[in-house]
Amino acid sequence: MSKAPLLELNSVSKLFEVGGGLFRKPSYIKAVENVSLQVYEGEAFSLVGESGCGKSTLGRIMLGLAEPTYGEVLYRGKSIWRMNRAEFAEFRRSAQIIHQDPYDALNPMRTIYGSLAPAIRRHRIARNSRECRKVASELLELVGLSPPEDFLGRYPSRLSGGQMQRVAIARAICVEPSFILADEAVSMLDASLRINIVDLLLSLKDKFSMACLFITHDFGIGRYFTRTGRAGVMYLGNVVEVASIEEILNQPIHPYTEVLISVTPVPDPKLAKSSPLPPLRSLEIPSLINPPPGCKFHTRCPYAEEMCAEKVPELVEVKPDHFVACHTK
Repeated sequence: MSKAPLLELNSVSKLFEVGGGLFRKPSYIKAVENVSLQVYEGEAFSLVGESGCGKSTLGRIMLGLAEPTYGEVLYRGKSIWRMNRAEFAEFRRSAQIIHQDPYDALNPMRTIYGSLAPAIRRHRIARNSRECRKVASELLELVGLSPPEDFLGRYPSRLSGGQMQRVAIARAICVEPSFILADEAVSMLDASLRINIVDLLLSLKDKFSMACLFITHDFGIGRYFTRTGRAGVMYLGNVVEVASIEEILNQPIHPYTEVLISVTPVPDPKLAKSSPLPPLRSLEIPSLINPPPGCKFHTRCPYAEEMCAEKVPELVEVKPDHFVACHTK
């Protein structure tokens, strides 16, 4: 892509200290390691990987909720950690998050109106209480909670999980952001509700011309969300492949991507039973505290060579707009 990215990560790493004490040195977990990634205006981007690979940590870094240990995060070409107070406040308004668990996202002691009103008032979207209630009602209608009068006075405990996630979405879009991070936004919902919520996110993305990064461990839901957009694959803190979602699914290059796709559930039981197991050398996931040298996937990779255990592969463009970090491909 030739246009300038909306949000960009340059060689970002995040280390967490664990253990240690009076007579012991601490160890460090590299939750994110040397990640460079770009998200463009209005883009739908899926970030896929198994639990614990660093997806959510990377998302928090992109939003400025966690400061990277190394590297920089650029918003419209400017480092967010070099912004002045006013610029950072504007960035935080422009970059919003939809959390995985709607039960934890909303304050159980506040009504739905009480959850929406503070952001509306703080950013002066409404001039008075009457306008604030009107804006809150319009937001609820926009996310499919109608009539809004039936919901404004309710507490979260009186709502279903899907309804609470719709409220969380309404709160995220009320400040008209340019970037939304949906962190496993449908994984806590019933399967029958997931497509409805994804369709809602996509319609709002188009309506407000927002970019949206969708974090998931499910290639199926990632494909549905991204459709014609791009996807990235993470493994133990590293982004190992980035390309259009269709190219990744139809012509995956990194061995780990091949494994993820091979274990994606399919609706046909006969096809599922006939599909061979992924040809992994080992099913054991390496330690995050003491990861293997070189490529972190080489201890499990069926194509690993001697160089894979010695040198960390760089994410390089092997085909137009298709980036892979692998020595053997």
